[in-house]
Amino acid sequence: MIKSTILLSLIISSLLLQTRADTCSTTWTVHTTNNLPPNSPPPAVHCRLKDDDLGNRTLAINADYNFSFCLDPISTQCSCNFQWNNKVAALDIYTPPFGGTCTGPEVCFYEVRIDGLYYSKSYPPVQLQKVVSWDSNA
Repeated sequence: MIKSTILLSLIISSLLLQTRADTCSTTWTVHTTNNLPPNSPPPAVHCRLKDDDLGNRTLAINADYNFSFCLDPISTQCSCNFQWNNKVAALDIYTPPFGGTCTGPEVCFYEVRIDGLYYSKSYPPVQLQKVVSWDSNA
């Protein structure tokens, strides 16, 4: 009797954990495009989530680099670092408990320009606002 109760408890716990891991109430998508002059070197972007390094990307002119993540308002962390022409910029996209530059809902759009990074909470972008300037101390 005790063995079957323990076994049943383990099975139920496993199913509950599996269900929680597979459900995502809110998925956010981050888009980043390169709107630099055509002859300039392409910017590099390195994004990471709390437990997932998304690696380095090089953004071609007008290319759309995008990724999605499941938003857990308590534990989600998402950030990106940009390098271009001996300049750097860092974006705190989402960090609990108050978020970051990405205010959603569920879509964040960033555009790389000659004077910094711009943000829109919609895709396609509307009313881009500058959120970060380049730092030339690279």
